Amino acid sequence: MSKRIIAVALVIITVFSTLAITASAAAYSKGNYVVASSSGVNVRKGAGTGYSKVGAASKNVAFTVTKISGNWGYTSSIKCTNGTKSGWICLDYCSYKGAVSTTTYYTLTYNANGGSNAPASQKVKANTGFCLSSSKPIRTGYTFLGWSTNKNATTASYAPGSGVKINSNITLYAIWKKNSNTTVNYTGYVSTNGATLTLRSSASTSAKKLANMPNGSTLTVLDNKAKTNGFYHVKYNGTTGYAHSDYITFTNPNSATKSSSKIQYSFSSSKTNYTKSSSSHLVVNGTKITVGSICYTYSSNGKTKTTGTSSDCTYVKVGSKYVNANGWQCCAYARYIQYLMYGCHDFGNNKNFASVSGAKGTATASSIKKWVNTAGVGAHIRSKHPHSLIVIGITENGFYYTDSNVCGKNQIRVGYYTWNDFATSSYKNIDYIKYYKG
Repeated sequence: MSKRIIAVALVIITVFSTLAITASAAAYSKGNYVVASSSGVNVRKGAGTGYSKVGAASKNVAFTVTKISGNWGYTSSIKCTNGTKSGWICLDYCSYKGAVSTTTYYTLTYNANGGSNAPASQKVKANTGFCLSSSKPIRTGYTFLGWSTNKNATTASYAPGSGVKINSNITLYAIWKKNSNTTVNYTGYVSTNGATLTLRSSASTSAKKLANMPNGSTLTVLDNKAKTNGFYHVKYNGTTGYAHSDYITFTNPNSATKSSSKIQYSFSSSKTNYTKSSSSHLVVNGTKITVGSICYTYSSNGKTKTTGTSSDCTYVKVGSKYVNANGWQCCAYARYIQYLMYGCHDFGNNKNFASVSGAKGTATASSIKKWVNTAGVGAHIRSKHPHSLIVIGITENGFYYTDSNVCGKNQIRVGYYTWNDFATSSYKNIDYIKYYKG
C-alpha cells in the first residue's frame, strides 16, 4: 500500500514538473524585447549557458526575437558592447514589448509621362482603401485625362482623388490627350554663346544624344513651342528630338540687330583667317573694299608702296587722295574704313570721335557687349595686342568686324566674334573703343 502511494506521488510530482516546464516555455513568444537586467545579458551561440558567449548587451537595449527555445530567444541583431551580434539570449532577464508588426506598406509613384508637376509619392497600407492625390500634372498643348498603370494607354483607369487599394509597389502614369488646336511650328536658333547644344531623344539631360547643334544653327521648334520639362520638341537637319529651351532663341543671332546703311557685308571668312581674294565681301559708302584698293606711302610725296613694313602705314590712298592714317597695318586700315564712312578718322584726338567710358583693360563677355552696343556700328576697337577692329554689325550674341594686316601680308577679312569668344581672344585687353559722334 505504501509503495503504491509513493508511486502515485512520484507520478503527480512528475506531471506537475512537466506542466511547470511547459508553462515556463510558453511564457515567452516571438516579438520585441528590451534588456531589463541592470547587469545586462550575455548573447550566446546556442540556447543555454553551455554555449559560448559571443557578446554582452547592456540594460535597455532593444532587440527582436524570431525563434524561441524554452526561456531562450534568438535575435539576428542586437547591439552589444563589442558590436552588433546575433545569437541566443535568456529572456528571463528581458522585458517583452509586443509582437512584431505584420502590416505591409507599399509605395505608389506618380509619373507625369511627358508632363511636369507630378504629385509626390504615397506610402499606403496594403489592401487598405485610400484616395489618390487630387493634384494634376501639366503639359502644354495637352489635356490631362487621368492615371493608368500603362504609360501608353489612351484612356485613364483612375481619376485624381478616386479611392483605390493596392497590394504591391506600383507606378501610375499620366494619360494625355493632345489638344485639337492647329499646330504651329516656329523657326528657332541655337543661342549658346559659342558652345554646342545637344539634341536628345527625349526631354531629359540624361536622354540619348542624337546630335550636337552649333551656336547659331537654325532649327524648327514644333508643337506650338510647347515645353516638356524645360525642353522644346525640335527638328534639326531632318532629325527630330528635344533641346533645352534656355538655349533657343526666335531672333536670328546671326542677323545684325544693329547695322548701318553705309555698310554692306557678307560673312565669308572666319575670325582666324584673312583672305587675299580680290572679290569684295565689304562695301563702305559704295566703295568695294579689296586688297587692291588700299595703298600706303612712306611719306606725303605721293610715292606709293603696296607692301612693306608696319612703318610704311602712314598714308592711306582713297581714290586719288592720300589720307594721313598714322598707324600700323590694322590701325591704318581701320581709319581708312572710318574715312570712307565719315570723311574723317579718329587719329589725333579728332573731336568728331569720342571714347566709350570705362572701355579699357581686360574685357569680359558682358563688358565687351556693353561697350560695343554703346559705341555702335563703325566703332574702332583698339586692343593692346596691338590690333584694330572696326565693328560693321552687331547681333544678339556678338558682332561682325573687319580688320587687316595689309602692309605686312596684303590681306583683309570680315569676321564674327561672339561675346564669349572675344573675351577669350588675344584682343581682349582693350586700349580704347572710339565711335563717331558727329
